[in-house]
Amino acid sequence: MNEIMENETNNNVDESCQIFLNWLQENGAIHPKIQWPSTDTVGGVRGAVALETIQTDEPMVIIPQHLMMCQLRFSESEPIRTLIRDHPSLLLTDMALAIYVMQEFAKGEESFFYPFLNIIPEPLNATDWSDNELLELQDSKLASRIMFRRDHLKSSYERTFKSLFEEYPGIISPDVYSWQLFKKSWGTIQARAFGRRLPWTALVPFADCLNHANVQTKYDFNLNANNLFRLYPSGSNMYLAGSEVFNSYGRRTNENLLMEYGFAILHNEWDTVALTVHLSQEDPLYEEKRLIMLKLGTPSTRTFHLQGEKLLEDAIAFCRLISLDQEELQSIQNITYERIRSIRVSKRNEMAALYLLKEMVFFKNVDFQTSLQEDEATLAEATSKENQRQINALNYRMTKKAIIQKQTQLLESVIQLIQVVEWPIPESLQASIQGEKEDSILKYCNGLLAYFIHISQAVAC
Repeated sequence: MNEIMENETNNNVDESCQIFLNWLQENGAIHPKIQWPSTDTVGGVRGAVALETIQTDEPMVIIPQHLMMCQLRFSESEPIRTLIRDHPSLLLTDMALAIYVMQEFAKGEESFFYPFLNIIPEPLNATDWSDNELLELQDSKLASRIMFRRDHLKSSYERTFKSLFEEYPGIISPDVYSWQLFKKSWGTIQARAFGRRLPWTALVPFADCLNHANVQTKYDFNLNANNLFRLYPSGSNMYLAGSEVFNSYGRRTNENLLMEYGFAILHNEWDTVALTVHLSQEDPLYEEKRLIMLKLGTPSTRTFHLQGEKLLEDAIAFCRLISLDQEELQSIQNITYERIRSIRVSKRNEMAALYLLKEMVFFKNVDFQTSLQEDEATLAEATSKENQRQINALNYRMTKKAIIQKQTQLLESVIQLIQVVEWPIPESLQASIQGEKEDSILKYCNGLLAYFIHISQAVAC
């Protein structure tokens, strides 16, 4: 550990970071294969780098329980001890932890946690964006959600602290427990805390200093009553010496990342585009189709989430129901919805369903004021130091547009294949679909599409 700290000092670690590292060491924290802080990271921002290879399932960060900011510490200091005694309902949400973090921030250097709190940057999330910056997202629904959260947070502070100021005038003062300090504390918890596999929400010093990526990581706590928090790479993930060491916040969409952490990942593999499809009441066969849908247990309006290169069979199946003609309606009276997902009523119906879905996907572009190509040009000219919020807004909307573009291309390719394929699908072809026993034209087309792409690439070469 001493050698690691010397290396970090030689790399111009500022004084506050060194004090933090010393505090960790003095209190039993262990991270022997990780150098922090480092700017030898993917984005050149402050992060952690592996000094040696960290194997899968090897604990890379070990933090003793007494270094964690959580409910276990509430009984040790005032005023949080009194507040929890008098108002145990505060423990039902993160409000108690927010008050505790405010309390420790307010203590300054007298707080045991000062070395940790002093290196925490100001929390950044989209609630801090101006209305004009929110417009850059080109997503009015998300902008409205962010503004609602902003207002709701302010209301929660005013409602909670108004009564606390009145009840504890000598302990809780508005000069100390201000809106700005609450906002900072709450934002810190939302951006840095662990909790899914803990008994309560907790800030875990150093473990929260790793940047996020879509990688496999796990943590455990108090395993075999060891009173330790341990973070390690899992699954197929490992970190080679010299590579950046990441934590994963989970399978987060860009909307969630913006709301909680203030950033968006370009081409985020977990991002989606919501697409609402409904049976029009102007359809001449509306009543017959609605009754069929009721029978099949599916509503007449559904929202699907388009994702990357994955064709949504559920969305295509729903569009088949919408696209039924009178004769086709009669032919499926005794069919189940699961069967609708795999069976093809007719070539006409399949083409109508695919064209309908393609049109609705394509029309999602209307929500945007710029094209993907224009955004790519804007992003190429931007730098992270100029306007990080603009870059995150670009990352957000470009990822959405790329999903729409890819889905449109996939549907166009499937339509082209359906147009030329023999109907119904010969049994010999069905049996050749890599062991697929289901008579699924869509799965057949997916396999044929992959072959088509392979042949096209071969011809291009």
